Amino acid sequence: MSREEAVATFDQKLARTSAEEAGRIIADGMEARAPRIMVGADARIGDVMQRVLPVRYANVARALSRRVRS
Repeated sequence: MSREEAVATFDQKLARTSAEEAGRIIADGMEARAPRIMVGADARIGDVMQRVLPVRYANVARALSRRVRS
């Protein structure tokens, strides 16, 4: 997969939050001194997966990444 294809896949399948919205979420989190600032559902899912499956998280994330590419 070329870099251009990877960027297009990311934009189409994963990036559902606009840059402006992400910036607002990050700024609000920094202002509130939040210990974790997560932008988008994929960040929340990744956070939960890492907490529930701390040892297997990397394998699960890798498998999901392969599914997104195809």
